[in-house]
Amino acid sequence: MKTDHLVHLRDVIESVELIAGKKLDEREKNLFLGFLRNTYGQGYQQAAIVAADIVYNEKFKLAPEHFDWFMRTHRSHMKAWGTENQKKYSLPNVLEVKYDKQKDCLKVYYADEWWHYDRRGTWY
Repeated sequence: MKTDHLVHLRDVIESVELIAGKKLDEREKNLFLGFLRNTYGQGYQQAAIVAADIVYNEKFKLAPEHFDWFMRTHRSHMKAWGTENQKKYSLPNVLEVKYDKQKDCLKVYYADEWWHYDRRGTWY
């Protein structure tokens, strides 16, 4: 479970970097995480997840149902990868997400490839 929180916190840091338009240094990351801890106490991980979701829902402009589906499947997809691919295919590197009504799937685009995410939470 702790690993899940670390993955989500990494997503949040990447979200903040996306908004800021720059990489955060260690001091800035610690300040931000400290703010979340002080503001939300033990629930700061959940607050961080919500913050990341808001940022990426704005970026991809998906319907709420499709966004939840995308985030759930993307998190599972990332858990299946090694460290290098987790970095390569992390949320900031997703260029676009589109719903394909005909195939009832999400198409997730990266610089070098794209994936189908189906409703069962699998990818191909």
